Amino acid sequence: MKLHASTLLLPLFLLSLAGGCAEPEDDAKVEVLDIEGPVAAADFCGIADSLTCAGALGCCADPEFADVDACIADSLCDQGLGAVLTSDAVAGGELIYDADEAGDYLRAFADSVSRCEPHEMSARPTFLRGSRGEGEDCTPVGSDITNTFTCASGLECMITVDAETRERKGTCGPEITAAPPGSAGSACTEGEQCASGVCSDGACTADLESLYCVDPVRNDPPSNADPTHLYIDLAGSSSGSSGDVTLTYSNNNKYWRCTITDTLSDGQEKVCAVTSTGIAIGPSDQFFDIDMTSNDGIRVDTVCACSAANTSTNKCTSEIECAGTFNKSGTSKPGWCSDASFNVWLWANACKKIWVDGDGNGSCTSFEIDADDNNNTTCES
Repeated sequence: MKLHASTLLLPLFLLSLAGGCAEPEDDAKVEVLDIEGPVAAADFCGIADSLTCAGALGCCADPEFADVDACIADSLCDQGLGAVLTSDAVAGGELIYDADEAGDYLRAFADSVSRCEPHEMSARPTFLRGSRGEGEDCTPVGSDITNTFTCASGLECMITVDAETRERKGTCGPEITAAPPGSAGSACTEGEQCASGVCSDGACTADLESLYCVDPVRNDPPSNADPTHLYIDLAGSSSGSSGDVTLTYSNNNKYWRCTITDTLSDGQEKVCAVTSTGIAIGPSDQFFDIDMTSNDGIRVDTVCACSAANTSTNKCTSEIECAGTFNKSGTSKPGWCSDASFNVWLWANACKKIWVDGDGNGSCTSFEIDADDNNNTTCES
């Protein structure tokens, strides 16, 4: 794993956001910003991005990014949580931003990054407080996630999805306080029992390589080509399937489908040639579907539709659309998500990988992924 870091010196324009660098602790691996006092909403994303990129470059022996600027360019903060902080809900007082809590949150984040350790995350940011009561609407509007943060303390936005129309409905309900299955510290005997996919010394632990060292998938605008192959990339750490895995890609009310009958194992990539097409009922958005017949668990990193592929290397040679860094729809099956998002808490409910699993990790064997809506995932089994 890429965990031995060299110290990262951030550019001065980032350091100026918080007044300089903290004095390194004895066990620190990475130099991070010294964040003092409250943090204004306008400064949050700049500071959070700098911390995220300190980890992305400083906690990896072989960083995916050439430099800090390249890392910052991949940040999703402004599009995700940053858009919430500049929303009318915050400006109008319906959603309260607590600058003191934000400072505390970022200081804790900085401490974790400095040691290349996982950052403790809660179900919602502690520095945002909503005002909507139980039963009130919190439905996200398109890709705008602001409404999902508007529930009052002790409540969270519960998302349901209409199976036919695929429309989402959000309602404020009692907050789920129990730790999700497979969370850090849970007892385990194998990685499949852990949301992170990593079981160490009988307990689930974070996958630090995924937390810090993986470049998020960047989706290029889709082409108009018809897919000839579909692709799946499985993450490592005890995932694999002995049953059939069916992949479907749909766009503009047409679908393309193929089934992988080979045994899939840890870290494997696989392409399958499209064997059937047809008319897709419902919205014309781009969707991926993953269906599995066995109770084995596969930990999915990426799925793609390809207009050309190399069946010897099992890779797309021309990609039409890919989905990775998934967003979770609802909270009833918290085991779906595996690993924190690339920008910790900066993209709501994001996870780097999803488990498709019949008897653990959410017990979901049929996933739908909306590629036109932030890779929002829905369990259909």
